[in-house]
Amino acid sequence: IKRNFAEVEDAVRIGSMGSANVRVGNRTFKENDNIKYADAGFFKVFNYPLISGDPATVLSSHSAAVISERLAEKYFGKSDPVGKTIIFTDDEKMAPVTISAVFKNFPANSTFQYDMVLPMESDPNYAGNLADGLNSSSKILILKLKKNVDLAAFQQKLNQYAKVLYKPYNDRLKAQIPDYKVSDPHILFRPFAAEH
Repeated sequence: IKRNFAEVEDAVRIGSMGSANVRVGNRTFKENDNIKYADAGFFKVFNYPLISGDPATVLSSHSAAVISERLAEKYFGKSDPVGKTIIFTDDEKMAPVTISAVFKNFPANSTFQYDMVLPMESDPNYAGNLADGLNSSSKILILKLKKNVDLAAFQQKLNQYAKVLYKPYNDRLKAQIPDYKVSDPHILFRPFAAEH
């Protein structure tokens, strides 16, 4: 969408890691759904305050992790966590990651309640999810639109795009299920504030 539509300034996908065991030195910590995968522009699009690091580059390496102040203290006490390595012990395909930055704890009234953000491409299932195409469309997609975009016209463009995007998927379903009824797909969007 970012590549195909001039109306889009940036696009960020967000996905969940789920529960994980994280080894820091000789200690292991259990994390429960507070770790997310996101595209490199996450901290740039949301302009969320980093204590250290450049928002444009903190997620540019596939082996990077950006952690909250809370997690930095939990894992490393008072020492600077940037440059230190952590290991996810649940998945042998997951490479060790290096802390690239620390962000301020999200406020209690924020939709985001994460303590760690990893690059989307560091997900061990990323390549398989891409190969599955629309069978893996469970990520949140946030579009930052350019100023003065005509939303109705953009919605029509997205609907035309959806017909092309979903055609191979619908063709496969029709081949598998002879009486499958295909309706025109639509891509719907809503203000991010409505997500809260």
